[in-house]
Amino acid sequence: MSEGISIFELLDRLEELMESAAKIPFSSKVILDQDEVLDILDRLRAELPEEYQKAQEVLAKREAVLLDARRQAADILGDARNQVARMVDESEISRIARQEREAILSEADETAADIVNSANKYAQSVLASLETSLRRVLDAVVKGQSELNESIRQAASSDEDDDADESEVDD
Repeated sequence: MSEGISIFELLDRLEELMESAAKIPFSSKVILDQDEVLDILDRLRAELPEEYQKAQEVLAKREAVLLDARRQAADILGDARNQVARMVDESEISRIARQEREAILSEADETAADIVNSANKYAQSVLASLETSLRRVLDAVVKGQSELNESIRQAASSDEDDDADESEVDD
């Protein structure tokens, strides 16, 4: 990340800024330093692509794990077939070999399915966690923008009231 500041640190800074801001009398509104808020929002926007990149890396890792699981399953199945072929000699050996082949193939299928399920669950949990993080970030950004817009609107309204008061004094 640039400058070593995480998205959550930036969000904490934005929240801190809003909590420590001067309050407008008789309202729950605050006055914020527009430049500082906009700087934090710009830095958040700069960090989001990195979070997206992390999600892409998780997906790539998932694909690599799935590919490896398929290779392992193919190796297990190949080993099982080779073992069965060696065992087929006589009638009794053939019967035993068929039973063992079925057991080995069944075990290989279960192992492959377990590996694929584990990889999918891992990828799903990482993506769910990332989705939660990104949603919190987006919610904070939207809230910050809304409060900033409200603050700007109130400041503009206050300026208009001050201008109106001055023009009454001039009359």
